[in-house]
Amino acid sequence: MGFWKRFIRRANRRRSAFLTLLSSYIAIFLLPVMIGAVVYDKVEGIMVENASRSNKAMLEQVRLAVDNRMSEVEKLAVQISLNPKLQWLLDSKDYGDSQELYKFIEFMKDLARYGTVSSSINNFYVYFANTDTVLTPSMRTNSRMYYNEISGYKDVSYDAYREQVLEGYHLRSILPSAALRNDARVVTYAQSLPLGERTAPKGTLIILVDEKQIRDLLEQIEWVNSGSIYILNEDRDIVMTTASDDELSARLKSRLNTGQDYLSYVNDAGREMMVTYTSSADNGWTYVSVVPKNIVLAKVMTVKSWAVSLVLVCLLGGAVASYSMAYKNYRPIREVVNALVQGRSMPRDRSSNEYDFIKQSIASSIAEERRLQRTISKQAPVIQADFLSRLVRGHVDASSITDEDLRFMGVSFLSDRFCVVLVDVDDGKRFMREDSEKEWALVRFVVGNLGGELLGEAGHSIEMERNRVLFLISLPEREPETSAYLSDFVRQLRELLDGRFLTQVTLAISRVHRGLGKIAEGYGEAILALDYKLIKGHHSIIYYDDLAELELGHYHYPTAVEAQLMNYVKSGDFENAETALNQIYEVNFHAGGLTPEMGKCLFFDLVSTYFKLAATLGPAETPFGEPDPAKWVSGGATAEEMFRRTKALFRQLCERMDSERPRPGDQLYQRIQRYVEAHVPDGNLGLNAIADHFGMNPAYLSSFFKKHCGENVSDYIARVRVSESKKLLRDTDWTLAEIAEKVGYAGSVGLIRVFKKLEGITPGQYRANLENEERITVLKNR
Repeated sequence: MGFWKRFIRRANRRRSAFLTLLSSYIAIFLLPVMIGAVVYDKVEGIMVENASRSNKAMLEQVRLAVDNRMSEVEKLAVQISLNPKLQWLLDSKDYGDSQELYKFIEFMKDLARYGTVSSSINNFYVYFANTDTVLTPSMRTNSRMYYNEISGYKDVSYDAYREQVLEGYHLRSILPSAALRNDARVVTYAQSLPLGERTAPKGTLIILVDEKQIRDLLEQIEWVNSGSIYILNEDRDIVMTTASDDELSARLKSRLNTGQDYLSYVNDAGREMMVTYTSSADNGWTYVSVVPKNIVLAKVMTVKSWAVSLVLVCLLGGAVASYSMAYKNYRPIREVVNALVQGRSMPRDRSSNEYDFIKQSIASSIAEERRLQRTISKQAPVIQADFLSRLVRGHVDASSITDEDLRFMGVSFLSDRFCVVLVDVDDGKRFMREDSEKEWALVRFVVGNLGGELLGEAGHSIEMERNRVLFLISLPEREPETSAYLSDFVRQLRELLDGRFLTQVTLAISRVHRGLGKIAEGYGEAILALDYKLIKGHHSIIYYDDLAELELGHYHYPTAVEAQLMNYVKSGDFENAETALNQIYEVNFHAGGLTPEMGKCLFFDLVSTYFKLAATLGPAETPFGEPDPAKWVSGGATAEEMFRRTKALFRQLCERMDSERPRPGDQLYQRIQRYVEAHVPDGNLGLNAIADHFGMNPAYLSSFFKKHCGENVSDYIARVRVSESKKLLRDTDWTLAEIAEKVGYAGSVGLIRVFKKLEGITPGQYRANLENEERITVLKNR
């Protein structure tokens, strides 16, 4: 009694979810035999149905793939059949004239272009009946030679081929798979020419489809099901199969297309087979999968054995096992409920069971997802963006646009007075995480969305290029307010983008135009104004009206200034060269009146000066890794950027000029080196001897040598003597005393001390190491 009381108390705490689980297990415990019988009765049908669905799904994939391949063949056939040169060639009876031969060649070129339509096409050619001519993308010959020498069927005679394939009427005919003489198997597609001619065709288009590519698709599904695949045409003839025999039971063919999902039949070997099939609406082909039924039902017997075992376990387990399993399976449900309660941050209604709570949570999530989908679908349609883009570019006939058309596309304007504002993103690196299309799309969205909020119904944003957004603004009819309205908009937009989104932009504003047909003119004015960013620089606001007040002039770069700049560069004096460049820039760009085109010409002239000077130095590595300095300079978006790159070129050139000028001290240093190398055996060789030889003060010579060499004279002499002793140790068998005498030491002790100081080992150890290396080399060569 105590057990059942505790049982009832726990059941009440767990409410209906636990009770539902417990009652389910008790029912299984009480009715195991009945459930086992029902399960076994249903399993076979479910397994067969699942296998049929799986086969049909895979057949549908194969059908779609094959239909796509055959659709490519149909497209190729239509392209060739409708070629205007084909009709002329079909009517012609004599191809001896050069003009007619030229038409053949032109048609062959067309065929060669068509040949790239599909990779599944093995070959194709056109047969002209009037002259018994076969024309391929690469050759022209008669039908007998082509069939016998180039591409003929393996087991078909020429006469049969001519009668069945070339002659007679074909309307998208698909012939069964056949092997060519090179053992490649193809499916033949035949179409009589010209199209629509039934009584007296003048030619035939033959397309050979590579069977191997279609077979590869079929063999994939065949491997899964361990069965066979057949492809039948509209006449129930086998076009292709993966089976070892090419026959399919006539009785089975008659049962196809009866509306059933699958069929069962016993083959000639007495084996029961399961048949799944599907048909193509494009070409009428039927795809048939034939699988041994015992393979499908192999798992049914295993399920039956497990069912009997489970019945015995249920009988032995009893009520205790039912309670334990119910509690065990209730725990995941409880954890799911707790997770939902924590995730939704709201208490659970204890009056409802766990299943109702989970159901309500799922329904709430689905409703939220649908709400989000509706929000997304309310975004501006693509057709609106496309229309506005073509409108501003002048690709729309504005006179034909009606109010109904604008309403249909969701476009509305406050008036017929328009202004175009172009926003060019100069620098968005601080906002973008990386230079990718995704980040640029986000920048364009921010610009367009922010401008749209400022304009409201008065404007539309259009994404023009990667870093450019256009605003088409419909202005109020009151003209005095126009200038202030535009000024406030562009100022606020620039400040918000710079302050909140760390993005710098340049804005170009056109004049105000009236009518849809003038919008394209305003777009052209905004583009022209944006070109003046080269002069105005980044992060500027440019009005087209302001450009009309500029006085067009010429840039100032006289010959005398160029000569002065060249002299500074030749002397390697970049400080004065930079001053001259700054004066040229100030005179031309800060004085005003210089157009972007003239500014570019000035920079091209400066780069020309650079090339003149660089030519005097001979070839060298390209500056800053740029193969074309002129292109690198002109790639600057603004005049300031182009000027910075120009100065960098001249700085590099000045450094080259300075480094390549000859130095008087280099020649003396080289003479001292040669003197030391020639007097190594002289024991008196030293600083004083060298100074006496060159007639110089020893202190000055020591300072001069260390400045050029980086070490004093005595260290250099010691290094040269050690280098010479190493050669003698390697090439002779002289004693250390003899070698010391040859390199200017009075005895071997001095040589050993200096040698170990510089090389880290004694001369004897050095010679021993050389001998060991020689022995190792000899052993390796053996």
